[in-house]
Amino acid sequence: MDLDEYQNLALTTLLYGSEEHLTYGLAAEVGEVMSLMQKAARHDSRYWNDEADRFFGDYTPLFKEKIFSELGDVLWYLSCLANYHGFPMNAIARHNLEKLGKRKADGKIQGNGDNR
Repeated sequence: MDLDEYQNLALTTLLYGSEEHLTYGLAAEVGEVMSLMQKAARHDSRYWNDEADRFFGDYTPLFKEKIFSELGDVLWYLSCLANYHGFPMNAIARHNLEKLGKRKADGKIQGNGDNR
């Protein structure tokens, strides 16, 4: 499945399509991802095997299940919000990779914003 196909299918489940609802929903779902990461960072035993290397991780199956689901929710809201503005997801993905590729080629992949 490509991103445009996903976007079209996601729209079949959309009930509230206002820009405000979609933006707040996206932020809320990103917040849920951040909350899981915060719990793992403090070595919550439900999400993190304490003997693991902190940077390469040994997340528990429960953590992986939850983060997988939350990332899907982020993708859904992102897809619907992109559609609200008339942007196909494949075009967004392609543009983003081109932008990052140019930054990398220019030696400016690290830094702040587009004016590096």
